[in-house]
Amino acid sequence: QADNKRLYDQLKIICNNNSNQIQLLSKEVENVTASLNSNIRLTNDAWKLAQDLQERSYKIEDDLVAMNKDLSEQLFVLRQSLQDTTMSLKNEQQEFSRFQ
Repeated sequence: QADNKRLYDQLKIICNNNSNQIQLLSKEVENVTASLNSNIRLTNDAWKLAQDLQERSYKIEDDLVAMNKDLSEQLFVLRQSLQDTTMSLKNEQQEFSRFQ
């Protein structure tokens, strides 16, 4: 009878210890789960940011290409105008030389 009582008390202590360990592990699992969920949210936010930055960089690249094209066209017009002005000045110089 005394052995049974002693075994019963030991078993009760073991069960209480196991119960406490299970509660601690459950808390730890909750904390790890919360941390993982937070990391997932941060990763998703970072992914969205990276996509946004990539779209912006494509837009900037497109804008730069358009600006370069526009500047190239303006430069062509300026060169043409400079050539025309140079030719005009040469003609005027020749006209002026004839009168001297």
